[in-house]
Amino acid sequence: GPASVRIAALEVLKKLGTVSCVPVLLEITEGNDGPVVQAAKATLEALPGKEVDADLVARLAHARGADRLALLELVGLRRIDALPPLLKAVDDADAKVRATALLALGEVAKLDNLQLLIARVVNPPHAEDGPVALQGLQAACVRMPDREACAEKLSTALAEAPANAKGAILETLAAMGGDKALRTVQDAANSQDAKLQDAATRLLGSWMTVDAGPVLMELATNPDSPYQVRALRGYIRLVRQFLMPNAQRVAMCRQAWKAAQRDAERKLVLQVIERYPSALMLQLAIKTTKSPTLKKEATAVAISVARKVGKQTDLKILLQQIEQDPVDLEIIKATYGAGNQQKDVTVILRKFTGHLPFILMPSKSTNSALGGDPAPGVVKKLKVRYRMDGKVGETTFPENTEILVLPVPE
Repeated sequence: GPASVRIAALEVLKKLGTVSCVPVLLEITEGNDGPVVQAAKATLEALPGKEVDADLVARLAHARGADRLALLELVGLRRIDALPPLLKAVDDADAKVRATALLALGEVAKLDNLQLLIARVVNPPHAEDGPVALQGLQAACVRMPDREACAEKLSTALAEAPANAKGAILETLAAMGGDKALRTVQDAANSQDAKLQDAATRLLGSWMTVDAGPVLMELATNPDSPYQVRALRGYIRLVRQFLMPNAQRVAMCRQAWKAAQRDAERKLVLQVIERYPSALMLQLAIKTTKSPTLKKEATAVAISVARKVGKQTDLKILLQQIEQDPVDLEIIKATYGAGNQQKDVTVILRKFTGHLPFILMPSKSTNSALGGDPAPGVVKKLKVRYRMDGKVGETTFPENTEILVLPVPE
C-alpha cells in the first residue's frame, strides 16, 4: 500500500507487535523506500519483550551482509547485552561491519570493556576506525554509572597515548564531566605540551557544569598561561549561561571583573550584570562605574539594573553614588507621539534636566510625565535633540522609558 499507510501501521506495531513481527520488519529494512525503512528500524527498536532481544541475537550468529549490519545496529539501539558477537564484529574485514559494531559496542559496553574502545581510539588497527571508535567510546563513557572509575581509565590511557590520540581522549573526558575528568583536563591545560594546553583550555571553555569555574579562573589569572583570555571568557560563559544562586553569580562576576585585563572582557561582565538584575548586582554595577575607560557603559548598566530592581527614591540615591562628572546639558527640542500626531514637550522635559547625562522621569508613564497622550492607542516615541558640553546630539526613546540616558555626542 501507500508509504503513509505502511508507516502508520509500523507505528501501531511499536505497541502491539511481538517477536513474531521480527522477520517481516527485518525484510522491510532491506527495502529502498527511505522513510518506510526508517520506520521499520524504529519499530524494531521499540518492540517490547526479552523474546525480541533473544531472537535478534540468535539471528545475528548466522547473519551475513545487510542483515548482519541491521542486526548489529539493533543490538546497539536496543542496548542488548550481546558482547560476544560485537567483539567478533569489531575485527571483521568489512569496514562497515567494524564501524557498526564499534558504535553498538558504545551503547552496550560495560566498564571492563572500555579498554577495547580506548585501544581502538589510541591505536586503531585500521585508521578509518579511529573516529567511529571515538564516537563509541564517548557514548559508552557518558552512560557509565561509575563515571569516576571510567575517568580513571581514560586518565591512565591519556598518559600512555601517542600525541595524535591525546586530544580524542580529552574530548571524551570533557563529554563525561565529573571531578576526575575535570582534574585530568586541568592537568593537561597546565602541562608543558602546547597542543595539550590548546585542546584542554578549549574544552574547559565549553565545560557543561559550573564546577569548572575555579579551574578556569586559576588559568585566567596565571601569568604563565598563554590562554588567559580564553579561560576568562569560558569563566564568564559559565556565569552567563548556568543556573546558580544569585550570591554565587555576583561573586563570580566580581572575580571576572577583577581578573579582566581588557575592556572586551569587562564588557562581557557588564552584560551578565544587566542580564541578572538584583540588589547585589546593583552594588557591583555601581562599583564598575569607577572604570575610567568604561564609565559610560557601566553607568548605563547600573541605571538599567536599578530601574529593574529599585524604586524612584532608590534611583536618586544611586545617581548620587555614581561618580559621574557633571555636564552642561540643554534640551534643544523634544517631541512625543507617533506619526503625524506629535506633541512638543521641550519645556516640560527641561524641568527634569540637570547636570548629568541622563534624565530621571517623574513617572513610569510617559503620558503622565509629559502632560497627556498625543496619540491614544498607538505606541509612541520620545525624540530628543540636545546639546551636551557644546556638542549637539539626537536620540529616541520608547514610550514609558523611566531613565533617559543621553549618549555623549561625537
